[in-house]
Amino acid sequence: MFMKKKFLTMLVAVFFAILLCGCTANVGYGVSYVPNDDGTYGITQSVVVTVDKASIISAGKTEEGFYQNFQLLGNSYITALKNAFNLQCEKEKDEEIETGASKKVQNLGGENATVQNLQNYVYAHMKSTEYNFAQNEKYVAVSLEQNFDTILAYKCFWTMLDSTSDGSDVDNGEVVDETFYKKTIYTQNTVFHGLTESNFDNLDTATKTIVTNIKSFFNNQYNLDNRDLTYTFSLATPQAHFYTDAKYVDEDQYGNDVYTWEFSSADLKAENGDQITTWTISYHTANWYQLAIYVTIILGVVLLLVATIKGEKKNKKVE
Repeated sequence: MFMKKKFLTMLVAVFFAILLCGCTANVGYGVSYVPNDDGTYGITQSVVVTVDKASIISAGKTEEGFYQNFQLLGNSYITALKNAFNLQCEKEKDEEIETGASKKVQNLGGENATVQNLQNYVYAHMKSTEYNFAQNEKYVAVSLEQNFDTILAYKCFWTMLDSTSDGSDVDNGEVVDETFYKKTIYTQNTVFHGLTESNFDNLDTATKTIVTNIKSFFNNQYNLDNRDLTYTFSLATPQAHFYTDAKYVDEDQYGNDVYTWEFSSADLKAENGDQITTWTISYHTANWYQLAIYVTIILGVVLLLVATIKGEKKNKKVE
């Protein structure tokens, strides 16, 4: 049900994971199914960054200034993503002209889908970005939510940005096929993978720009390897028979199961230190039906034998 290979490789998460400024900061990134009024689901990507006020004050800045900087960077990056999406659409349009169809677009939208239709569809269902700001005596929390009110729009947007994907729904998990069920296992690094100071030179240009901006905001007092930094990744889904190795499991206001993993800067530096595992289980109903029939037959035979034996004993007593 969920795009397991996609939700862990979203470029936008790389940006938000960089907002990690204070000595005691938490960077949370989440993906959640959100029900619509008609019973369908959309997808909301959310980011919550919590920073201690002392870090902001010691940098000679204000809480409102941090929030404004967060908004500016968020808007700038989302605009860059939309521009990249439009560029990929233009490339697919060239293929459409040359070959009569874009294979990726057809895999996403069906045999008669066109690039322009898909592009229009995404923008019709990609809602405006929402920002929030909250604070108490010690901490400042800023958050961003980006909503797609259909799962297909979300999938189309990110698949078009993924040059390695052909748009087809292919599960790449490890399959364990047993007699009565099939278990599909997905093991991946999180969206925070590689976000370390030693790996800075290997980050893409946009991410480097954002890292530099945040460091400058805090007068270069902090970096990606701060020991007190915590990263959390969460996935909220209504999917049944879905399991994970998450540290926490909760329930949100929509009845979704919310799975949350937690990592430190040290985890990101370790090999596979930020790896997570999810798996789904589907049952072979035909085999269960056959088993039920066999059990019913066996039980019927046993009951018949018991009834026969009791009847014979009763007849002997009468004689």
